[in-house]
Amino acid sequence: MNLKQKCDKVMEDTCGVGIHLHPLYSEISEEFSGVSMLLLFPDSASVEHKIFVYSTGKYLTCVHCKGQHSEIGRSFCSMECYQSWRKTNATSKNDQVIRNSIKRGEKKFSNAVASWDFLTCPICTAKTANLRQHIKIHSIGSDEFKKKYGFKTFKTGKEIHRMSGSGNPGWQHGGKLSAWSPNFIHGYDKERHEEFKESRREELKDPANRVHSPFFLEHWIEQFDGDVELAKEAYTISQTRDLNWFINKFGEEEGRKRHAEKTEKWLENFKRINYSEISQVLFREVAESQDLTYVYFATHDRSDKVAYENKEYRLSLRDGKHCLPDYIDLEKRKVIEFDGMYWHTDPEKDSLRDWRIMDRGYSVLHVREKDFMQDPQSVVEACIEFLNDPDSATMTFYLGV
Repeated sequence: MNLKQKCDKVMEDTCGVGIHLHPLYSEISEEFSGVSMLLLFPDSASVEHKIFVYSTGKYLTCVHCKGQHSEIGRSFCSMECYQSWRKTNATSKNDQVIRNSIKRGEKKFSNAVASWDFLTCPICTAKTANLRQHIKIHSIGSDEFKKKYGFKTFKTGKEIHRMSGSGNPGWQHGGKLSAWSPNFIHGYDKERHEEFKESRREELKDPANRVHSPFFLEHWIEQFDGDVELAKEAYTISQTRDLNWFINKFGEEEGRKRHAEKTEKWLENFKRINYSEISQVLFREVAESQDLTYVYFATHDRSDKVAYENKEYRLSLRDGKHCLPDYIDLEKRKVIEFDGMYWHTDPEKDSLRDWRIMDRGYSVLHVREKDFMQDPQSVVEACIEFLNDPDSATMTFYLGV
């Protein structure tokens, strides 16, 4: 049996696995050492590699020099070729980090739910539960990333749910976790707080510092690359925090819940007297002929409004907002709006408000202060007629127009 046949036998018996354990291995090794094979193999080639190549006749092509070699499992014929190739072609360390991140994400989130368990990086497609940390490998800041790729949050749905409501360690903490609150658990330093507020006021006098605070229009102009109209819209939303703001931040269900809580809290603490005395004269006269069980207006004393100076009814609208009709009868589904001399000067805004009230099944009657001053008795009678008419359609009526 010659050397070629012996190599074939070894490959047949082992299929290339565990060659060194074959009985013919030592014999073949000695024969290889006694034969000059530098033309076939580099000096570093192992006996296993020599057996494989000698038996199969298969050679590999070096990635760099394109020459044939027998280093099975390797892309280069020598270390010199590898080092020479790496100088001009090797990927950066950061590229390797990205590839590893993608592999880990695929393995970790193979059976997970997108958006709930993980977020997908739009730059490299890696799946991660900590997108804010991940984007650092792309050398991009959080604000720039959000603006460029349209992300509103770096949190997964699971994280948002876990930190919502009572799950948040700071939920309704009453100021005990804030260093600027008198209830701070580590002791409130009023003097330090005042110094901080004063220094902050001085800083914000400089327009250059305002771009970093969402409480100033300059910040939003910077965010929208100088587009003033878009900036004003975003600025208004950030200041008013309407229903859409809450939904975008917390999701549909949680957003509506939080918006309702915020609105109720605001209304409970709303101390401003936003009604005219002349309107109350009209409403008290109208109320004398009505069943007041379900009637609300600013100065009508009710047991459920004892704590309120303004006793108007807070009517919930379908878009999640609230309004305070000047006079409302919940049973008759009637609303009377008193248009004062200096209020209700925006017909389009009033029309939209009326539409929202009518969408709740109410009819609306508008009374102008000028008409009431000129002929109060006629206006009172018209209001009573409106309230007592069971067949009035769900629409807006303008008295005297």
